[in-house]
Amino acid sequence: MKKRMNWTMLCSGVLLWSGLSACMGEDGTIIRFGSQAGVVRLAEGKQIVLRNGMRILAPQLDTLQIGDGDCCLVDFQMNYDNQPDSLQNIWHADWLTYRPVDLHTLTTLVEDDTVTTRPDEHFLDFSIERGGCVEGRLFLYLEYSRHYQSQVDEYVMFCDPDPAERHPAATDSARLVHRLYLRSFGPIAANDSVMESVVLPEAFLVEELFRRAEMAGEDTLHIQITYPTGFNADSSRYNWTYSDVFSIPLAGEER
Repeated sequence: MKKRMNWTMLCSGVLLWSGLSACMGEDGTIIRFGSQAGVVRLAEGKQIVLRNGMRILAPQLDTLQIGDGDCCLVDFQMNYDNQPDSLQNIWHADWLTYRPVDLHTLTTLVEDDTVTTRPDEHFLDFSIERGGCVEGRLFLYLEYSRHYQSQVDEYVMFCDPDPAERHPAATDSARLVHRLYLRSFGPIAANDSVMESVVLPEAFLVEELFRRAEMAGEDTLHIQITYPTGFNADSSRYNWTYSDVFSIPLAGEER
């Protein structure tokens, strides 16, 4: 029986962060993917799990020093017409380029985390819809309008220990929104030059939030991130903003 790929699922799920190209040739349909967010799994050899649950195998993975749960961005090419394991959602890539993405854990929020100012704070912005969740890891593309050549960024994401705030959804029912707080800071060398419009991919481990949502009887995890955007007029405190609510079905592939 000839294989059939759900192209709607593929394009709307895996390709949220990049483009796709395909060409027909004598050897079959060659498809190329760019900058796919993924997580390493060591089941049946080294695999990269993508956002919609696709598992990518490639000979290059065996040469890399990577561990289970590592986060990455990958470019790869595959022959769609030569996929013996596609029914198990396992896809064999002809070649693959691997770029590691740092993974950060959650910490518990205390009052000082949103009050204390720091001289080495870096203000960022992001669109949570541009990111996504893979294997319990939330990928964000953090944007800096001012980023120095020597700047080394440290990220802390705080989790509200009592997130049981319910907010009206599009329907008449309410939804449980888990609030996170994100800050970025780190040293900068004196007399350094500025690079403009830098975008950095980072990943954050949010598996605990899925467990909380399940215990609360929810069928979807709703996340909202609050983060500082700059100082107020007298530089005594930060101005804060918050992202849109990002929703992830607990039974979906993104988990």
